[in-house]
Amino acid sequence: MIKLKEAILQIRSGQPFDLEVCSLDLNRKTGGERKVYAGAILSTAQPGMKQTDGAAAEKQRRYHGTNLTMNIALPNGDIETIHTPLIESFNHKQILL
Repeated sequence: MIKLKEAILQIRSGQPFDLEVCSLDLNRKTGGERKVYAGAILSTAQPGMKQTDGAAAEKQRRYHGTNLTMNIALPNGDIETIHTPLIESFNHKQILL
C-alpha cells in the first residue's frame, strides 16, 4: 500500500509508472469504468494540444490544482486527464487516502 501523496510525488519525479484509475467525466456525468495505464509519464501538454503551444498550456495548467487533475502521456503518444483522488493503485500498490 502507498499513500496518495507519496504516489503523486513519484508521478511528478518524471519516472514511468503504472496506474489504475476510476474514470470520471463531470461534463457528461459519466464514469465508473476502471482504466489501467502502463508505462505512463506526467505530461506537460494538454489533450489535443501541440508541445509548442506553451502559453496556452500554461493557462490550462492553472486549473489542474483546482480540479484535482493531471495529464499523463501514454507510451503510444496519447494524453489522458486523470482525477488524482480516483487513483486506485500506483505501480501495482493499493492507494491509501
